[in-house]
Amino acid sequence: MLDSARAKFKPIGFHHVHFYLEDVGYWCQWFETCLDFRAIATEIDSLVKDAQTSILQHGSIQIRLSAPLRASSPVAQFLSVHPPGIAEVGFTVNTDLLEDIVIPAWGDLTHRLIGKSHNQLPTKSITSSLFSHIDHIVLNVPVGEMHAAMQWYTERMGLRASDRFSIRTERSALKSIVMENEDRSIQMPINEPSTSNSQIQEFLDYNCGAGIQHLALHTYDIAIAVDRLEQSGVRFLKTEPKILIDTQPTHPNKALLQIFTQPIFDRPTFFFEIIQRRNDAQGFGEGNFQALFEAIEREQISRSTSLA
Repeated sequence: MLDSARAKFKPIGFHHVHFYLEDVGYWCQWFETCLDFRAIATEIDSLVKDAQTSILQHGSIQIRLSAPLRASSPVAQFLSVHPPGIAEVGFTVNTDLLEDIVIPAWGDLTHRLIGKSHNQLPTKSITSSLFSHIDHIVLNVPVGEMHAAMQWYTERMGLRASDRFSIRTERSALKSIVMENEDRSIQMPINEPSTSNSQIQEFLDYNCGAGIQHLALHTYDIAIAVDRLEQSGVRFLKTEPKILIDTQPTHPNKALLQIFTQPIFDRPTFFFEIIQRRNDAQGFGEGNFQALFEAIEREQISRSTSLA
């Protein structure tokens, strides 16, 4: 079905992210309490059978949570291999599909393609919401797979490669390439480890393979967002300064402001990023990227991993 539809669609935005986990009730409460999402529906998902699914919304951002009801559920099968995390990323496409299409992506990640006429989500806007939209989603892959994954997203999803990074400390390193669509409403950095003790390798070990490392939520006022999140019990990685600021040399009035949560699950895998693009600053801020890498490295050392 994908081959016949591939020429007809082009992803035009993120539609939703779908977490597979053991307890929908607990995590519904967590997202409502900590990130100010609101549960809007509980449904039977015909494409994720034998599972309990809840849908939560915050402005234009939709998150789906599914827990298995039976061992035959794809959710149970995912959790038999991986810890809880994002198992599916949904995209709105520029055509009307008769029904949602789910396709296998990299590792055990899947993508759901949703016709634009079925997209009932609000558009990006400055509202009273804490977050405005999904800024980017980061995929970690094993060593040697980054370029193959890049090729897959180019050929199958119509994305293009843009920024490239190589981040290194005295202890470890990673490589990254950013995939995006034409207007950058979709941005998906792909990371691979450059050393055996890299934080990316640690993620892959704990996650038992490739997977989504973090989800970046855009805000128009990061100071207010961070204050409210901390009051709600969200814990952040320790960086200096607390909110990282990367000013663009060619546009001094533009800057990226970023902060990163601690991993939200028991294993050190998935976390959230909060990002503000002051005056529509582009890119990812290599200086901030370096600071994030170093902060996660310090967390590795505190867990007495192979970096110690």
